Amino acid sequence: MRKSIKGISAILMTSILAVSASAVAAPVFAADETYTLTVDSADVSKRTYEVYQIFSGSLQDNVLTELAWGNGITAAGKTALGDAGTYAGSITEGNAPTVAAELAAYLQNPQKVGAKADGTSDVAELDSLAPGYYLIKDVTDFTNADDANSRYILKVVEDVTIKPKTDVPSLDKNIVEGESKVKANTASIGDVINFQLDSKVPDMTGYNKYFFVVSDDMEDGLTFNNDVVVKINNAPIANTAYDVIIDDTDTNNFEIVFKNFIQYNTATYVGKPITVTYSAILNEKADLYTDSNDNTVSLKFSNNPNHDYTGEGNSEPGNPDKPSSSTPTGKTPDSTTKTFTTAIKFTKVDKDTGAPLSGAKFRLSGEGLHATKVDTQYFKLDATNGTYYQLKDGTYTTDAPTAATEDAYASKTQKYSLVTDTTEQGKLQKVDTVVTSGTDGVISFKGLAPGTYTLTELEAPAKYNKLAGPITIVITGTASDSGWTATANDESMSFDTTNSMFGTNIENVKGSTLPGTGGIGTTIFYIVGSLMVCGAIVLFVVRKRMNIKEQ
Repeated sequence: MRKSIKGISAILMTSILAVSASAVAAPVFAADETYTLTVDSADVSKRTYEVYQIFSGSLQDNVLTELAWGNGITAAGKTALGDAGTYAGSITEGNAPTVAAELAAYLQNPQKVGAKADGTSDVAELDSLAPGYYLIKDVTDFTNADDANSRYILKVVEDVTIKPKTDVPSLDKNIVEGESKVKANTASIGDVINFQLDSKVPDMTGYNKYFFVVSDDMEDGLTFNNDVVVKINNAPIANTAYDVIIDDTDTNNFEIVFKNFIQYNTATYVGKPITVTYSAILNEKADLYTDSNDNTVSLKFSNNPNHDYTGEGNSEPGNPDKPSSSTPTGKTPDSTTKTFTTAIKFTKVDKDTGAPLSGAKFRLSGEGLHATKVDTQYFKLDATNGTYYQLKDGTYTTDAPTAATEDAYASKTQKYSLVTDTTEQGKLQKVDTVVTSGTDGVISFKGLAPGTYTLTELEAPAKYNKLAGPITIVITGTASDSGWTATANDESMSFDTTNSMFGTNIENVKGSTLPGTGGIGTTIFYIVGSLMVCGAIVLFVVRKRMNIKEQ
């Protein structure tokens, strides 16, 4: 008796899970006719597909007749699934995803889709396929990669081209300043820095659970304020819809774990924006010299719709929405911003003794440019200078493929270069601040950037003279330099690695000591006056005697 699979129409075959395909209808083919399956995808060079024959039969005008189980189904599967014709008749467009997952448990004899002989990077082909109904499976290992597997594809095979589709989330981090979002800003110690993360709700069709976990790693110069707010489709969601998990050993590292994220896989939410905001304070531990204050963010997400994410071991104890290390997940590239700054200090001392002087008041004024560097790394096809090969698991190696290892390579000929894009940004910062030296004689200014500054002494310590003029300070350097330099009145300032500051001494001299009332000055006048009186008496006596003799 002839059995047919008319219930699976050409429309169903074209796409069961957001898979678009083009098929050329054929009239009646001979029994020994074979066909070609073509995978058309921009990233096919880094993917591995397996093809399994589910049903065999005769193909006439895109209708499969004389149905029997194909060689891609195990004996156990044929027994468990029952009669091929009956099972085929139960397949509808609505239950096709469930059918694909059920069939996947009984697969055998995979055929690999290989790259075309002409080296076309975005097309792969499998030739000599017998007529039948096939399951096509993306088996690429994308662990911790910024990619995802495509969903199972069920297809009646004639000469046909399929275009697998995946939806991979992205994550972008910015600093919010007023109405603007920037990659870099300048801040003084104690300032609040507001961050915003932007993503979109991905298409989660085919998944039974979807992990969505944001990881943020702040360096010690930033203090997390634990003030996370999440919006989806521009509307705040309850803070009970996610957990903020702070690292027990490093309170600047934290995760935002979305609960039951797959609930947003509806027409209302898919493709709509996700916005996460929070803030941090720039603190006294901020790096001030060649190091930078980094803030790194990434997103971990489910990336294999063919995996049963509800199975045992998929989540950590107590955190059902946080994937364990054994769970198939992808990870977006790290996004890191780096802000460079420095500091200077002066020690007020007595010029003669070197003793520190307190009570000196100084004003620092000027304008500096805070420099910021943003690094992005990625691999780029480079046939001329490339030194890396891509592996099927999405990683890269400089080891050339050999006969023993070539199966692990996405391509034996394509080479890649590791490219680093560096964007330097800056913002002028005006400085006008007054400080007074303490008992140690030290005045310091943190958070400065390359620029020219003026240090003016407003008040000298008691009994000391003010400086004759201001001190001109010049700080030079850029975010990409290995180090900065600083001068005070053209004299180099030394860098103190203990406290990460440029420093020098400012010498003061005591004022002149003038005589006071009742002191030596009065005594001098007394003595001089006495001598004058004595002289007058002697002169009087001498003249009187001379007069007597004349008489």
